[in-house]
Amino acid sequence: MNVLAEGRFGRAIGVAAMLWPLAIIAVMIFAQVLPCWYVTPDSAIYIELARNVASGRGYVYNEECYYGYPPVFPSLLAVGIWSFGDSILMMRAVMALAALAFLGASFALMRRLVGWRAALFATLLFGLSYELTTWVARVLSDLPGAVFTMLALVALWRFEQTDHRRGLLEWT
Repeated sequence: MNVLAEGRFGRAIGVAAMLWPLAIIAVMIFAQVLPCWYVTPDSAIYIELARNVASGRGYVYNEECYYGYPPVFPSLLAVGIWSFGDSILMMRAVMALAALAFLGASFALMRRLVGWRAALFATLLFGLSYELTTWVARVLSDLPGAVFTMLALVALWRFEQTDHRRGLLEWT
């Protein structure tokens, strides 16, 4: 066998060795996507606000304007309701996708700060944590908020790499 073929095969094994833990994490996260609802007061408010926004009644809770939470997360759920129908299963799928997006954004930021091996290790540890899967089980704004926070940090990191003389971003 030639050296080039061995190198490709070895690289493929290395990539597969890194991806199987990520596949396990994805399965663990999506295993939490069930059509049942874990009742929390915040979840009830978010779901009712999303349903009212989706139906065109506005940002109201118990038929009164609501000022307790910003409308970002209920609006995200409302888009899901418009697109896929009103179901707890869809809302929990949004939470699972937010968990995966959070892990991806966290890896992207940590890769720039500490290198890809340490970033992968930290991402895998947090992905396997009990906290992440319990967040997926509830319809709360924690995960989407974490995603947007991590994306903002990644954007700030990239802005830091801007070549200010030419006004260009370095995407390395």
